[in-house]
Amino acid sequence: MSEKNKKLQNAVHCIVFLLLAAGVFVFFTYLFRETKINQRRTVQGFLLEEKNTDDVIFLGASSVYRFWDPLYAWKEAGITSFDYASASMTAVCYIPAIKEIEKRQTPKLLVIDARRFLSRKTGDEEIYDKVRYYTDSLDLGISRAGMIRRFCRIYDRSLSQELEYQLDLIYYHDHYDALLNPINWEMADNRVDRDTEGLCIKGYSMSPKWSVIAEPSFDENMEAGELSPLSEQLFREITEYCKTKSYPFMFLVTPYSCRESDMKEYLRMAEIAQEYGIPFVNMNLYIDETGLDFSRDFYNEDHANHIGAGKVTGWLLSYLCTEYDLPDHRGDEKYASWEEDYNTYLIEAQEATESIKSQITE
Repeated sequence: MSEKNKKLQNAVHCIVFLLLAAGVFVFFTYLFRETKINQRRTVQGFLLEEKNTDDVIFLGASSVYRFWDPLYAWKEAGITSFDYASASMTAVCYIPAIKEIEKRQTPKLLVIDARRFLSRKTGDEEIYDKVRYYTDSLDLGISRAGMIRRFCRIYDRSLSQELEYQLDLIYYHDHYDALLNPINWEMADNRVDRDTEGLCIKGYSMSPKWSVIAEPSFDENMEAGELSPLSEQLFREITEYCKTKSYPFMFLVTPYSCRESDMKEYLRMAEIAQEYGIPFVNMNLYIDETGLDFSRDFYNEDHANHIGAGKVTGWLLSYLCTEYDLPDHRGDEKYASWEEDYNTYLIEAQEATESIKSQITE
């Protein structure tokens, strides 16, 4: 064999070895990732949606997926929607997340969770560990790498800290219990199917729990407060980014036991949104209209249970149908799977409702 052929053969062997090593690395990265918190299944569940069939996308955190019930909205108005959300998703991830959404869907409306722009939600301590909930739900690749680079630049993270996010097997390397967990093996390709345990249908996470919480009250003459420089930067940044899109968008604050300091910041966000001519809906100002009962409809200070989510979805659905041109797809053969999903969802929904009622009456 000539020297030239030997060099070529060695090069081919090196390439094959590197490809195999990369494949093994990717496999164990996905295998060892966390599966106890269901946002990974939610984000991957988005890939099960037929392309360009979801008319409304809700983007955010648990303040989205504990409040907007897509299959309730389907049954009532034939609107197709999805809660593209993960626990404690940071606003730093919003623009990259929109790019992920647009790989599969061209929405007729994007609803953005405004709670994540609160100064206490963009703070360093709040965000550092929780950003992983979303980034570790994504495939390894250029878009994920760019998102992590952006996060580490904004929060001044070291190279070693960034590497733990970029190559998350470093972080999960001792997660040996994954080897004994059937769900980890099922998601070893970072994908789910409709039978995957814990999959949230259309992204909605239904809570059957209940707790009595304090109803917020505010001075009608309250003045707007100030956002932290980073919060305002992120709020303006996504507003300007979304204004380049062909579809409309709006900001939403779902109802909760809202602090006075939070409300002042929302008033400031509303002022900024008004500057750009973008709707900003703060549902804490419409508690009576929604019919929410803080002694029955929540399971903690920040999140609604399934009964409360139905009231929030009902009020918001009416608003969306009035303000936006959203088609009713009921009866359309192309959307027959939505009716099938609704029938599956209905069983769980009835169980959750009965569970909440029984807890209240105990």
